[in-house]
Amino acid sequence: MKKITLLLLMLGFTSLMSAQCLTSVNGQYPSNTYTIPVCDGLVHNSVTTCGYASEYSVVTVTAGETYTFGSSVSTDIVTISTDSGATAETFGTGSVSWVSTVSGDIWFYTHLDDGACGAESVCRTRYVICGIPPTCIAPTNLTVSNLTTTSATVSWTTSVTDPAFGYEYYISTSSTTPLPSDPATAGEAPGVTSTSLTGLTPATNYYVWVRSICSATDTSGWSSVLSFPTLCNAVTDFTEDFDGILALPVCWAKVGTGGSANVQTSTTTTSPPNNLYFASWSTTSLSVVSMIPVSNAGDGTHRLRFRARSNFTIGGVIEVGYLTNPSDDLSFVSLQSFTTTSTSVYDYFSAILGTAPGSNQVLAFRHTGDPANSVLIDDVIWEPLPSCVEPTPLAVSGVTDTTANFTWAASVSNPSGYEYVLDSTSTDPLISGTFISAITYTATSLTPLTTYYFHVRAKCSSNSSSAWVTISFTTPATPPNNDNCTNAISIVPGSVFADSPVTGTTIGGTTTAGLTYSCQTNRKSDVWYKVVVPASGTLTVETDATTGTTMTDSVLTVFSGTCGSLTEVGCDDDTGNGFFSKVTLSALTPGSTLYIGVWTYSSTSGVDGEFQLSAYDASLATNSFTDSSFTFYPNPVKDVLNLSYSQTISKIQVLNLLGQEMLVKSMNETQGQIDMSRLSSGTYLVKVTSDDQVKTIKVIKE
Repeated sequence: MKKITLLLLMLGFTSLMSAQCLTSVNGQYPSNTYTIPVCDGLVHNSVTTCGYASEYSVVTVTAGETYTFGSSVSTDIVTISTDSGATAETFGTGSVSWVSTVSGDIWFYTHLDDGACGAESVCRTRYVICGIPPTCIAPTNLTVSNLTTTSATVSWTTSVTDPAFGYEYYISTSSTTPLPSDPATAGEAPGVTSTSLTGLTPATNYYVWVRSICSATDTSGWSSVLSFPTLCNAVTDFTEDFDGILALPVCWAKVGTGGSANVQTSTTTTSPPNNLYFASWSTTSLSVVSMIPVSNAGDGTHRLRFRARSNFTIGGVIEVGYLTNPSDDLSFVSLQSFTTTSTSVYDYFSAILGTAPGSNQVLAFRHTGDPANSVLIDDVIWEPLPSCVEPTPLAVSGVTDTTANFTWAASVSNPSGYEYVLDSTSTDPLISGTFISAITYTATSLTPLTTYYFHVRAKCSSNSSSAWVTISFTTPATPPNNDNCTNAISIVPGSVFADSPVTGTTIGGTTTAGLTYSCQTNRKSDVWYKVVVPASGTLTVETDATTGTTMTDSVLTVFSGTCGSLTEVGCDDDTGNGFFSKVTLSALTPGSTLYIGVWTYSSTSGVDGEFQLSAYDASLATNSFTDSSFTFYPNPVKDVLNLSYSQTISKIQVLNLLGQEMLVKSMNETQGQIDMSRLSSGTYLVKVTSDDQVKTIKVIKE
């Protein structure tokens, strides 16, 4: 009997010893000491969302406070040490509760329960609950519905169990959280999880808190706050230029959580200083902005007029419609859509909604997210529908030094024709224009290097005209009679870089002043080459510095046509290639001749002999990453992300899921690192550039 008892005691002692795990194969993570932000007995405070087994975190505690330390892996051994890992204060499987005996830093370990305190490099959450859970818990998930100018319905979800004495709520126009001793505004009976608020003020922000009443002496704390604005009184007309504070105007709102919408400062908008930035980043998370209610939205007597342009990339699409529930973005009904066409000129748009909105009063904008190109909006007007509606949109194309082409959409008023004025004034003409029955016009005999304004309006009758619509443009310089490409020497497609450069004839920079370039105007001392397009119709031309020279910055332009009448087909000023330039062209005419001009940026010295030039068949080039030759690790990453590729990596970019650049690193190696330790936890896109090839990977930052 004594042997059996002794054996059982020994087995118990062995189990006890194996559960006290104080090894740390994976060291400390995170490297900083964790301070517990919430101590309410309920919140799981995450020390890390990617801790490893056989690893510890340092956590600050207070003597006498109750704590629960745990792991998201329920079989993990959790060990707490108060003496820097020398001995175990307490331990358990999955989680351990402990009343702290010290004030200061403790060591919080997680290990595998494999009999050997094993290590594992697999993410798990290490969390701590501070405090004793309350016996009465506040409700959650407060929502608002049935909004009107003077009323709203607030609903909530009961926490754990329905409180025996029901609920109380507190409503205020201040965002200051009520004290536990503050008297409630009113209450609801047990089992009732919503309340109707009445007697509210239109166009006012309200804040609501709810708490549980579990007994005559036991009340929960106040819930998280719910805020909402009551609807505005409907108007018949409005004008909005966003030029108040840097916030959405009163009675305007961003509805839902999709996309982005905010008022921003802009010196180039149609009516400075502000405009509305508007974007959706996907087709499943759309940005919706509601406008001030209008009582006549469905009367067919008014229209919505606004101006908008593309922000960085053309093509962003704006929908105009209405909301059947002003607080629900999913209730948006689209009636018309408009596509922005310029990154510099604000288009005029006019939405004639007819009677489609019916009794719904809240009109709204929605960004389609396809494409995900942000737009800028200004000067939104709800106004009576004129008897003669202007023609929109108006566009200009084919601008040369002496000509320009104009097109516009026919007016919905079916006019007899249109009047146009071409002048140098941005304001509306004070005279009648030239009558034209077509919806296109070509201007000739223009002056080079001049800014013009083209105005057009509908002519509905002898005494009825629409408002003017205006677009501006600037004519380029006149190409010279001889732009010196006659001195160009021939290069052969397929030529590659060598120690000796292909040399041409250096021409003075002043002789090409008439040429226009899309990528860089500050250039001097041109050298001309010519090349015959290969049979594939694709061609790449690029520059590099000659061995032993100090020249580093080139500008490269490719032209079609003939000397004296050249047309630019490609231009690059070292984009993506350090200080050198590269142009890739496709769909060219095989056998045709292209002329190549090479310049130095802001330099008075000649470039002949300073640069190497290469021209080759672009269809034979490799335009995508060889995935088998590209590696990256670790993922998830805590601090440093390592990358390796068979070819030279020139740049690494880290972007968040909104497309905003968080980090960028230039390099010239096949292996590299980027430090992500300062980024917040979450998912990021990492773009790796190698010889104009881009590989995008998704990386999780712990």
